[in-house]
Amino acid sequence: MNKCFIIGKIITEIEFKLALSKKIYSASNFKVKTKKDNQEIIIEAYNKQADYCFKNLKCKNVIILEGYLKSNYVVAEKLQKIN
Repeated sequence: MNKCFIIGKIITEIEFKLALSKKIYSASNFKVKTKKDNQEIIIEAYNKQADYCFKNLKCKNVIILEGYLKSNYVVAEKLQKIN
């Protein structure tokens, strides 16, 4: 597992999905453009983090994100809105 820290601006709307089975499972995803080198990164968040993203984040918010790399996207573990 590769730990990463990203500072960037959200450039897409937050997509939120909810699945009901034996457990309630929620997921959200969005794209972030990094501050330093303007790379676009896909972010995925699950359960509590997904709920936080959907309730508190919007397009054009600047965030600090801690997560890990997974093939072609980053899975968010901790998020904090800057503005």
